[in-house]
Amino acid sequence: MSRSLNFKWAVTVVVGVSILIWIGVLFTKGINVPNSWKAIKEIPTVIGWVSPLIVIFVKWGWRFPIFRGWLVVVPDLNGTWKGILQTNWKNPETGEIPGPIDAYLVIKQSLFKMSCVQMTRESKSWSSSSAINIDSDNQIKTLDFVYTNKPRVSVHERSNAHDGACSLDIIQGEERKLIGKYWTDRNTKGEMDFRFLKKELIETFE
Repeated sequence: MSRSLNFKWAVTVVVGVSILIWIGVLFTKGINVPNSWKAIKEIPTVIGWVSPLIVIFVKWGWRFPIFRGWLVVVPDLNGTWKGILQTNWKNPETGEIPGPIDAYLVIKQSLFKMSCVQMTRESKSWSSSSAINIDSDNQIKTLDFVYTNKPRVSVHERSNAHDGACSLDIIQGEERKLIGKYWTDRNTKGEMDFRFLKKELIETFE
């Protein structure tokens, strides 16, 4: 995944919180700061407090709006997104392009990791690598991932397992959207259009 934190601010926050905890420990134990040796001996105690705080932040805390922008760079995409897929594939028998199909995109994201699972009525895809890429100069944020698709057994005769990739623009506003394109190793490509549905992660298309 691309850079998730503003590391300058991250270092500042970790150092600042560590110093505050250190001062609090010294005050609680009645240790004068000039007594450098006793103060230094309390550093492991400080680490013992800071370490779980970092773990909590990486797993859950980064999602809070208070950290958005200045500390946490990436948007929170956790949840289930509902949308449509439109392929450019033509039916070899009729020469027609099928209409759009319904799909769900389920994103599970922590600060430094994420996975994407896409489901339609006939197949399921899951990401082998994924990243949120940010181009601040051009004000562009994209969700990019490589995936493997496996159709249901009932459609194997006309739809084979395949690999592919997609790039979705992240649109944040009153209605959150993921809009973009995909392409596959079957020489097909198409468009995707998702809207945020809910925070819960669904497990099946049904």
